[in-house]
Amino acid sequence: MRLLITVFTFLICSSAQVSAQQSVSFSSEKLQEISQRYAGSSLNWPVVVSLAEHNITNNTFTLSGGDILKLRSLTNSTLVYDDQQERVNDLITEGATIFAKNQLDDTNLLFREYLTQIKNGNLDNSLAIGEQLKPSVDALERTLNSNRLVSIQAQLTAKDGLVDKRLGLLAGWNEAFVGDLFEESHGIRTKEKSYATLSFTDGSNILVNPSTTAIIRKSRIDKLDKSADAEITLVEGGLLSKLSAIGKDR
Repeated sequence: MRLLITVFTFLICSSAQVSAQQSVSFSSEKLQEISQRYAGSSLNWPVVVSLAEHNITNNTFTLSGGDILKLRSLTNSTLVYDDQQERVNDLITEGATIFAKNQLDDTNLLFREYLTQIKNGNLDNSLAIGEQLKPSVDALERTLNSNRLVSIQAQLTAKDGLVDKRLGLLAGWNEAFVGDLFEESHGIRTKEKSYATLSFTDGSNILVNPSTTAIIRKSRIDKLDKSADAEITLVEGGLLSKLSAIGKDR
């Protein structure tokens, strides 16, 4: 019984504390401070003003408990805005203005519209647009990578002995011939006392040693800095790489 009374007393005290914090009154001079505290940024003051009850006589504002709950959502949206704006700046340095201009323009327009709704004090519209920011930046990043990174092919330019190829991780092995093309996820296999040379379109060459199985994991050129990136995974055996000038720079 004592435990029940203690819990009941605690709930009453907690309820009284919440009730005491349900509303917040402040002067106009404290507007930006209150915005920072309850809305996540001093720049969100127009939304605070739109929600608060304004006493014209003494020029004070009052936020109800419900208003404060609504402003918590704006705080979260503000964090999203800041994080995604930082991502956009990083993507710009990575070439978004060149390789994803249209998507970048759309994303920037969304950010501007978000700020416009904040300035207009429209909480619902601000939150709705805030939910679109991350998906828009995600699309920007995908477009940038798609346009900036170009897959390059490798060609079997020489072979000595028995050499096989596999066009995909789940495909079967077939005999490879000089002139065959290899792309990402393709495999090459040399038998005992057999050699093969793969030449990539960036100018680099790979000499595949005997009794070797290798998978091309990555084969692409970055159009921004003209660098090449080829990644080959050895299943067994060994490789001897002869890199192009671009490859050596990396």
